[in-house]
Amino acid sequence: MDRRLYASHSQKETILRSGYATLLALLLGLGLAALLVWLQGPDTIMELLISSGWALLAISLFRFLPLAMDSYAWNRLFPPAERRSFFSIFQARWIGESVNTLLPVAQIGGDVVRARLAKQASPLPATRPPQISAGASVVVDFLLGLLTQALFTLIGIACLALYLTRAEGSDLLPSLILIACAGLIGILLLYGLLRKGGLARIVPMAQKVFGADRFQSVADSAETLNQQVSTLLSQRKTITRASFWKLLAWLMRSLEIWIILSLMGSPVTLAEAIIIESLASAVRSAAFIVPGAVGVQEGGIIAIAALLGLPTETALAVALLRRGRELMTSLPGLIAWSLAERGALKDFFNDRKTKEAHPFD
Repeated sequence: MDRRLYASHSQKETILRSGYATLLALLLGLGLAALLVWLQGPDTIMELLISSGWALLAISLFRFLPLAMDSYAWNRLFPPAERRSFFSIFQARWIGESVNTLLPVAQIGGDVVRARLAKQASPLPATRPPQISAGASVVVDFLLGLLTQALFTLIGIACLALYLTRAEGSDLLPSLILIACAGLIGILLLYGLLRKGGLARIVPMAQKVFGADRFQSVADSAETLNQQVSTLLSQRKTITRASFWKLLAWLMRSLEIWIILSLMGSPVTLAEAIIIESLASAVRSAAFIVPGAVGVQEGGIIAIAALLGLPTETALAVALLRRGRELMTSLPGLIAWSLAERGALKDFFNDRKTKEAHPFD
């Protein structure tokens, strides 16, 4: 009993420390964002936002196009007999992105949510085990998202290299290329590790850190999950097709920047839009500890836009419009989640009350 009490207390301390760190990161991010607005002048920023006209509505509607491409790519990872309806997989993908965008879940909590939603939408009867589980599909889809983002970043750096070459070069270019190549190598190593059964090594590590009892159910299914991930990664045609659609979705996201700047009267080329979007996305991913990358994303867009000669106030207005778009598309996603999982949320809270009342059962 003493050991269990100690383990429970230790877990609570870990959660509290993580929560404090997240809160501190959020406050620092909000402070940075407020400082950027103050330095550029709230009146100036407001004028630019007003001059953008229908930009916020346009990019909010446009966002669902790359989201649909991501959803299609994810659904292709299932065998034909196990594929979900496009609406259900699109809804799960949208809700997952909304959770990652607006909630302090280190940009991965939404993937857990969409895996659960995809499992609920399975066309198979409950008695028939799937060839590829929803969890395995999300693991592979997440990995392909990282890999294609690395490729997208390389495309952005290549475009930046051409731009800087015409503008008499820059000392920053070699460092950017080195970082992008290192990131791509890391993703390829992760791909190889998972394909060769590396997922099975993760669960024992989690057991040592958090306690074997709590993770026993995960350990029981880890071997099956690992086999399904390895099997899926070995299907080259499936992986290639899904990767193509995910990379296309990344490229389509660049049009969001192009639309905003065009409506603001500061048009850029598609190559310049790719530069801004690819590097800003990399910055956002690197700042996963900050909820929504608040402040960091704005600073990143300003720094990247400066390389292209865009005014700081224009870049900040673009970043704020992106924030507005995130709210317009993600808040409805959270509402959809609450409606889709009312029963699950109720069971979660009931189970939590039961454990608090009988902690040693």
